[in-house]
Amino acid sequence: MNDSTTLNTLTKNIYYKVIAFDTHFNQSAASKIIELAKRDTIPPVGPLITGFAVNDTSVVLRFANSSSEDVVRNILLRRENVNTKFDTVFSNSNLRTIQFTDSKIAGGKQYEYAMIAIDDGGLSSKFSKSIQVKTLLNNRIPVPKLDGSFDGKTKKITLSFLVDDKLKNQKLKVELFKRSDKNAAWINFKNIDFEKGKVFLDDPEAGQNGMIYTVRLTDENHKSSKFSNELELKFNQ
Repeated sequence: MNDSTTLNTLTKNIYYKVIAFDTHFNQSAASKIIELAKRDTIPPVGPLITGFAVNDTSVVLRFANSSSEDVVRNILLRRENVNTKFDTVFSNSNLRTIQFTDSKIAGGKQYEYAMIAIDDGGLSSKFSKSIQVKTLLNNRIPVPKLDGSFDGKTKKITLSFLVDDKLKNQKLKVELFKRSDKNAAWINFKNIDFEKGKVFLDDPEAGQNGMIYTVRLTDENHKSSKFSNELELKFNQ
């Protein structure tokens, strides 16, 4: 026996059962119901890029995932030139994920982003409306390295700064930041002129068992570095 049905519906399955009749048209009990999956012909609803933020090292993209129930992946695409193919930069199977940071970019370039969705039948949505993003030119100076220690005898904190050789002939300032723990806000407590080999001394506050430090450089043209590594010191007072 052959049967036919429409495929252009949102119902994914079709169900059958069999009833027998004798020559007197007496009806038997119905057979066990069987469930068959229909071939999917309707592509999923496309996802949508809802916003973005740009700096000199990354592009942060916010998006709304596809609303189709059978979607298995939402895919973020990127290309640098309108004449080239899109490349996949992020494939998302967790529908609660609605943001992605693209850090594999170069400063001062134009990028185009779009999205598609793939359902469990392998069908893909149409491309979402794309967005054009111009990344910022990276004018940052090299990041310093921060080191330091706490002297239990003098009760002093010593901080030292290692600066890239590319900056050796420049006038630099060191912005010092600290916080009592990882849940506290950073405090810019001192700005000093950088001198090679010179250390900075700090005093722990009464009752504190530790402190976290980080620093940033600025040059005479007001260009700044990223923040250095975080240095966590424990005090045995």
